[in-house]
Amino acid sequence: MELDFGHFDERDKASRNMRGTRMNGLPSPTHSAHCSFYRTRTLQALSNEKKAKKVRFYRNGDRYFKGIVYAVSSDRFRSFDALLADLTRSLSDNINLPQGVRYIYTIDGSKKIGSMDELEEGESYVCSSDNFFKKVEYTKNVNPNWSVNVKTSANMKAPQSLASSNSAQTRENKDFVRPKLVTIIRSGVKPRKAVRVLLNKKTAHSSEQVLTDITEAKTGVVKKLYTLDGKQVTCLHDFFGDDDVFIACGPEKFRYAQDDFSLDENECRVMKGNPSATAGPKASPTPQKTPAKSPGPMRRSKSPADSGNDQDAERGAAAAAATAPELLRQLSHKDQEWDPQKPEKYAGIFRFRFWHFGEWTEVVIDDLLPTINGDLVFSFSTSMNEFWNALLEKAYAKLLGCYEALDGLTVTDIIMDFTGTLAEIVDMQKGRYTDLVEEKYKLFGELYKTFTKGGLICCSIESPSQEEQEVETDWGLLKGHTYTMTDIRKLRLGERLVEVFSAEKLYMVRLRNPLGRQEWSGPWSEISEEWQQLTVTDRKNLGLVMSDDGEFWMSLEDFCHNFHKLNVCRNVNNPVFGRKELESVVGCWTVDDDPLMNRSGGCYNNRDTFLQNPQYIFTVPEDGHKVIMSLQQKDLRTYRRMGRPDNYIIGFELFKVEMNRRFRLHHLYIQERAGTSTYIDTRTVFLSKYLKKGNYVLVPTMFQHARTSEFLLRVFSEVPVQLRELTLDMPKMSCWNLARGYPKVVTQITVHSAEGLEKKYANETVTFLFLYDMGKEREERTHTVWNSRKFCDQFLGQVTLDADPSDCRDLKSLYLRKKGGPTAKVKQGHISFKVISSDDLTEL
Repeated sequence: MELDFGHFDERDKASRNMRGTRMNGLPSPTHSAHCSFYRTRTLQALSNEKKAKKVRFYRNGDRYFKGIVYAVSSDRFRSFDALLADLTRSLSDNINLPQGVRYIYTIDGSKKIGSMDELEEGESYVCSSDNFFKKVEYTKNVNPNWSVNVKTSANMKAPQSLASSNSAQTRENKDFVRPKLVTIIRSGVKPRKAVRVLLNKKTAHSSEQVLTDITEAKTGVVKKLYTLDGKQVTCLHDFFGDDDVFIACGPEKFRYAQDDFSLDENECRVMKGNPSATAGPKASPTPQKTPAKSPGPMRRSKSPADSGNDQDAERGAAAAAATAPELLRQLSHKDQEWDPQKPEKYAGIFRFRFWHFGEWTEVVIDDLLPTINGDLVFSFSTSMNEFWNALLEKAYAKLLGCYEALDGLTVTDIIMDFTGTLAEIVDMQKGRYTDLVEEKYKLFGELYKTFTKGGLICCSIESPSQEEQEVETDWGLLKGHTYTMTDIRKLRLGERLVEVFSAEKLYMVRLRNPLGRQEWSGPWSEISEEWQQLTVTDRKNLGLVMSDDGEFWMSLEDFCHNFHKLNVCRNVNNPVFGRKELESVVGCWTVDDDPLMNRSGGCYNNRDTFLQNPQYIFTVPEDGHKVIMSLQQKDLRTYRRMGRPDNYIIGFELFKVEMNRRFRLHHLYIQERAGTSTYIDTRTVFLSKYLKKGNYVLVPTMFQHARTSEFLLRVFSEVPVQLRELTLDMPKMSCWNLARGYPKVVTQITVHSAEGLEKKYANETVTFLFLYDMGKEREERTHTVWNSRKFCDQFLGQVTLDADPSDCRDLKSLYLRKKGGPTAKVKQGHISFKVISSDDLTEL
C-alpha cells in the first residue's frame, strides 16, 4: 500500500516520523492496519482551518492609519459580507471610507479578496469603498505620531490605562486644529514660487506630515519652515497662530539672508489680493467684460492620500482657452446677468456652457465660492478683481458632480469640455522630429494649419518622477508643466538678416507659461544673442512681439528638441466652405445572449467575440489623407459613490475592407489590420493615421467583454469620409426577392496581382479594373479586366471562375481569355486571385 504525504505541512514531517514509525524506520503496524494516524492528522488539519486568522486591515489611501487587527474565523463571521459589514462599523466614518467597506485588496493591490478563505494568517490587507486601489506605503507608518511636538517612543510597553490616558491627552492637544489656509513661499531667487495649502483635522495630523504635504505641493523638498519674523516652525501648534505666510527652506547648505524673509511688491499684492467669498458688483468675473487672461497660480487643497498634477492641467487648459476668444465665448453664456452699468440688477447668477458627450450643456451656478477665513479654497487669481476662473471651476465641478471629480483630469479632457475641439496627443520623441527633417516640417505645417483655424496647442516636458515635477531644466523650462502656444510663424528674412542668421526662412513658435515666470533662456529668448541682433523695427516687421508676461519665442528645432508631448486640439465646430470635416456618432456597448445581437465582445484578444462589437465604416476617397479617430466613453465620475470605476479600459481597431462592403464583418480572412489605438482606462483614446484610398471598418471595444456603456466616436479628415454604422448581418428580405430569389451563397474575391497585361503603347502604365457578372448558375462567375483610361477604357480579357463553397481557398492563377466564355481563345496576361465562397451568409 503506497501512502501519499504530500498534503501534510512541512513542519509536521518530523513529528509524523517520530510518532508514526518504529526505530527501524518502518510504519507502525497499528497505524497501517487501522489508518488512525492519517485520519487523526486529517482531523487536526480540519480543526486548524477553523482557528481564527489574525490579519491587519488598513484604510485605502490612508498612510497615517496604523491599521486594525482582526481575528477572522468562520465562527465569528458567517459570510464574507458579514466581515465587510463589521469592518464598515470599525473603519468607516464621515471622512474615511464614507461609503463603507466594499472591497478588500492585498497590501500591494495585486489581488482583490473575494472570500474569507483567501485571507492568510499574519498578512495585511487594504479596505476600500471604491473599486480602485491607492498605492501607498501602508506598513511604513504603522505607529505615526499624531500628538503635538512629542516624539513617539520606540518602546511602548505602558499599561492599558496609561495608553488610554495618553490617547485622551492627544485628542485634547489637537483641539486647536481648525480649518486654515496658509501660504507657503519657497525661498530662493525672486520671483519665488508660492502655493496655498489647506490645514484642517483631516490634513494636519503632525508637523512632519504637513512638511511632507508641502513638499508634494511642487515646492521641492522642504526641511524647515519659518515665519516672516524669522521664527522657526517646530510643532503643529505653530501653524495655527497669527501667521498665515511661511517661508519654506530645503536642504541647501548656504545661510539664509534677511532678504529671504521679506516680500517684494508682487508678493505683497498677491497676499493682500485674496478674493472674497462672493463676486460682488465691483468684480468683473466674466471674460466678456475684462480682457481674458490666464489664471494665476492655482492650488487645490488635498488630503494626505491625494497626489497628481490636476492643478496644472486645469491651469493649462484655462490658459489655452483664454488664447482663443471665439472658443471662450462659447464657454461663457452671452447673456450673463452681470452688468457693471446696472449693478442693481445683479442677483449672483452665472451661466456656462460645456461640451459634454457630444452636445453643449448649460450649467447655472450662484456666486457663492468656497472660502476659509475669506480666502478661496480652490482656484484663485493673482488679480484681486478677477473671479472668472473660480466661477468657471465651480460650474465645471457641478457638471462632473463635485470638486473631487476634477482630480485626475488631463489637459485634453478639460480643453475638449471647454471648447468642443477634437484633441490629438503627439509624442515628440516617438515621431523623431529632431532627426527627420521632413517630419519636422510636416509637423510645423499641421500646427500652423490648426492654429490659423482657431485650434489650441499645448506642450509639456515629461517628469520622470513626482520629485522632479516643476523642476527647472538647464534652459529655464519646467518639467511636468503645461505651456500654451500663442503664435506660430514662418518668417522670410531680408538681405541683412539673411547674412546675420545664415538662413532665408525661420520657423518660430511663441509659447506662454501660465504662471508668468520661468521663461525660456535659450536661443531667441530676451537675453539671447539672436534677440539682441534684431531691432525693435525688425521685431515688429517679422511679428516677433510678446504681448504678455511669460511669453517667449523658440525656433522649431529647439521646440522639437525640448518638449516631449503635444496636445493639438482642432477647432471642428465650423465647417470649412460648407464641407463637413468631422463625423460623429453616439453608440453603446450592449450585452445579448444572441451572438448576432450582442454588441460587447471585448478587445482583439477575444477572437471568438471580438467582431460582436459595434462596427462603423468610412471611406477615404484619395491616398495620403490624415484621419484622426477619437473614442470617448461616458464619464462615470458621477457614479463614484456607487463604487463604479471612473473609466473602463477602452480602445478600437481599424481594418481595411472590400470596396463594396455593406454588411458586418463576422470573420477576418483578407481584411488588413490598418491600425490599433492604445487600450487604457482614460476617458478618451486617439489614433492618427495617414490612410490609403479605400473603405475602412472601425471597431470600438472595451478591453473586457460583456460590459455595457455608452461611447462617442468622432472621425476627422479634411475630406468627407461618410461615417456610418454597419447594422445588417445579411441582406434583408424584400419584394424583389420574390422575383429574383434570395441570395444563397456569399463569395469573397481578392485580386493579388495581374502580370503580362496587353499594352497599347510601349511606355504605358496599365491601371486595371476588375469587374464581375453573375452567371446563370450560382457557382459560375465571369470577371472582366479593363485598362482604365481617361476617355475610353480598353478591354484586356476575362476569366471564368467556379465559386463553389467546397472549392479550395488557396491562391489561383488563370490566363485571360477573349470574350466568349471559358472556351474562348487565350489572350496576353494572367491574373492571380483568391476565392472564398460559403453557404453561410454571415461567414464573410
